[in-house]
Amino acid sequence: MSNTTLSGLQTVDGVSLAAGDRVLVKDQTTGSQNGIYVAASGAWARAADADASVKLAAGVSLYVREGTINAGKSFVLSNAGALTLGTTALTFAQLSGAGAASDAVIGNRTATDSATPAMSGTLTGLLSSLFTLVKGITGKSSALTGPAITLEATKSHVDAGMAHGAVSAPTASTMMARDSAGRAQVAAPSAAADVARKDTVDAAIATAALDATAKANAVQSNLTTHISSNSHIPYAVATGSANAYSVTISPEPSSLAAGVALAVQINVANTGASTINVNGLGAKSILTSKGAALTSGEDGSEWYLYA
Repeated sequence: MSNTTLSGLQTVDGVSLAAGDRVLVKDQTTGSQNGIYVAASGAWARAADADASVKLAAGVSLYVREGTINAGKSFVLSNAGALTLGTTALTFAQLSGAGAASDAVIGNRTATDSATPAMSGTLTGLLSSLFTLVKGITGKSSALTGPAITLEATKSHVDAGMAHGAVSAPTASTMMARDSAGRAQVAAPSAAADVARKDTVDAAIATAALDATAKANAVQSNLTTHISSNSHIPYAVATGSANAYSVTISPEPSSLAAGVALAVQINVANTGASTINVNGLGAKSILTSKGAALTSGEDGSEWYLYA
């Protein structure tokens, strides 16, 4: 609104004034002229309930009934402290109605970030609820302290296909990531609880195989030595005809020494004195325990032990 002439019956805010109408004057360039007046054909006078300093104080409110712009609005005298009518610039702030929520009307408010959140209450209470929730979300000591990482950065981290800082190469103190072939790599193990690598496992298998082969070879060598030393009893099934038997044993002896034992299954019963030829080393007479030649039928189709 512009300055209002404080005299005469005129049109103010779209209302044609009549003598005796009460008018709220609030937008004078000279703020000390603001106040509540009674319209007249001559000079206007301040209203009887607002014509002295003691009758006005911060918080006094007024309701405007008519006006193109201000009808239906309430205003409050917002001066702080004592005032002197005619000297102090009076300030009227809108309290309600269209456009009421201005800084002048709301004034300064002090919120806290340690309130119990609520869905209803005063403006200060609702702001305090909001600040308390913000502090709880950020985890900071104050709602006015921003988090260490923004929501945008957090979303980027969540959407990332690979954990931040992860690498596919075996790198100390970093997160492990699979390489382009889907493999995960670790450093060579040294402690008992370390993860085994393929090359470590392959080497262990190769060593075990060599060790098993060496042990098998040792067993075979010992067995060969044992057999060749004739410290065991070889066995064989005889071939040939009655009274002239032949056998082949393995390993092949180079000679038949005294005391060498041999288990033989006779293939044809003897009919008289008999011989046995071991690995072609020559026919040897088969004698009884008393050193006599065999008689007919003493060697049948059974196993016999010769020495």
